Amino acid sequence: MTRPTPIFLLLLALSSPFGKLQAQKHTNAASPDDPFWVKTLPNGLQIVVVENHLYPIVTVDYVAKNGSYTESDEFAGLSHLYEHMFFKKNRVMSSEDEFNERSRELGMSNNASTHEEMVEYHFTMPAANLKKGIEFMSYAIESPAFDSGDVEREREVVLGEFDRNEADPSFALLRALDSALWGRDIVRKEPLGQRPVIKSATPAKMFAIEHKFYIPNNSALLVSGDVTPEQVYKLAEEYLGKWKRGPEPFPTYAPPAFAPLRTQLIVRETPEMPTVSASFNYFGPSIGKDDKNTYAADLFSTLVTNSTSHLYQSLLDAGLALNVSMSYYTQTNVGPIALGIETAPEKAKDAIKKVYQEMSQWTKPNYFTDQELENAKEKLAIQRLYDQENPTNFITNTGAFTWAVTGIDYYNHYIENVKKLTREDITAFLNKYIIGQPYVLAIGASRENLDKLNLTPAEVLQ
Repeated sequence: MTRPTPIFLLLLALSSPFGKLQAQKHTNAASPDDPFWVKTLPNGLQIVVVENHLYPIVTVDYVAKNGSYTESDEFAGLSHLYEHMFFKKNRVMSSEDEFNERSRELGMSNNASTHEEMVEYHFTMPAANLKKGIEFMSYAIESPAFDSGDVEREREVVLGEFDRNEADPSFALLRALDSALWGRDIVRKEPLGQRPVIKSATPAKMFAIEHKFYIPNNSALLVSGDVTPEQVYKLAEEYLGKWKRGPEPFPTYAPPAFAPLRTQLIVRETPEMPTVSASFNYFGPSIGKDDKNTYAADLFSTLVTNSTSHLYQSLLDAGLALNVSMSYYTQTNVGPIALGIETAPEKAKDAIKKVYQEMSQWTKPNYFTDQELENAKEKLAIQRLYDQENPTNFITNTGAFTWAVTGIDYYNHYIENVKKLTREDITAFLNKYIIGQPYVLAIGASRENLDKLNLTPAEVLQ
């Protein structure tokens, strides 16, 4: 699965009086700053609505706070297998064929994804089928069957996905990098999981995941498109209101703290790659522990990868690199920071040296101008508006991910907090998380180019 390199944001609590539902209404609900209408059912299930009446289409997205961060070694990858099992037989649909036939009758397209800190499932359909669609989804949510034959067959499908990932030239490098970053707790950051665990998966383990995490007070139902909040709330209460609340999974199943990072070099062959890739990887801030620096991480990443930035010009315009990127991945459980370059083999050592030279200047007063800082802030604000243009993508990507990771207050005040950041705030972020901090340098290239480069830690680590 791909890793987002985001600007992270969004959601959690609004309404108008409605039945037995309990919630608060945000004063600026359904605006670009706060597009979400949210209520909480008495059983703890949160209902999130984004109205967009441009087309008669709706998307229903179910999200659970599950994923690799909840997995101990014996469950590594089983959140992903559970995702696959969602679309199988349940206690209402007697077979996968019946499930698929009903999905076709309702005009649905569906998909799902597993991440480190959430799993989401979505169905898109004509707005006229919303009632039947929520009813249909409620069967999969509340009453999975985990038929042993289905589990056995789907294990092979997931293993096939594992095979395809392993065939990617960069797989060995990424796995080695994750091992260096996360150490003994690597499974907490690997949604794809571990092959032996997937091969030995049983219905009993699927039910164990359900009982721990697939409970209303650890879940949200997100609906976007040609709907009204009242319409969705009523249907959610009708079909999911009797879903029984479970024991709160956190902090009981919260992941352990990662061991301190240590500086090291990781070199792996990436077959058939004509170029050299190098990435500098750091532990970044965690949501709920250091929110201010999550904003700074996004802002600085945006600033230095702008085509007018000093970093960009020193590497790309000078011909040392073919590509440069920097990202921060917002997480509650340590968000990684990565600065990556792609370069020609003959320029690799000089390009890596130049990256270190650039980093040494990052906290200097004249490294970037006030205008560059303001431009980066404006770019993040524009990206936020752009994200809202497609209601399906918005609810299944930004909406689902951030419901599970950051919460609506983070989203509502995101641009406001970004715009407050000063040069001094950027410097404080850099000193806390990058400058002088331990890191992992991961380098990938063809075997021929690695042999020519003959890289050693003493040569490329500082």
